[in-house]
Amino acid sequence: MAKTHRQNGARPVCVRLSFHSEQENERRKFQSAHEKVDLELSSAERKLLLTGLVFVMDRVEKAIRSTPAGKPVAISIGDLDDLAGHVAGEANHAKNARTEEILSGLYEKVDGLLEFYARE
Repeated sequence: MAKTHRQNGARPVCVRLSFHSEQENERRKFQSAHEKVDLELSSAERKLLLTGLVFVMDRVEKAIRSTPAGKPVAISIGDLDDLAGHVAGEANHAKNARTEEILSGLYEKVDGLLEFYARE
């Protein structure tokens, strides 16, 4: 797993979550793995995902490429779950500290969304 930068189990303060729902401050369960949520990507995160360093499924790559820079990318919960594993793996094997930092931050965002949309 990527470094989580948490102390005493606290959520990172810098992670901003965006959702298609009006209930932004309440935990909720998703209905299916196809439900989409918004993932905000920095330009550095976007670049790393599109350069081929991290395995990204075709539909996720298309969603990223078709979304203007600076706008949240709508990704299904299932695809987000897959992406989390690939990002964590690459963060753990990053060749330099900056890449590890960017990927660890991205992992935190993705993990935060997955935790928000709790599964049973």
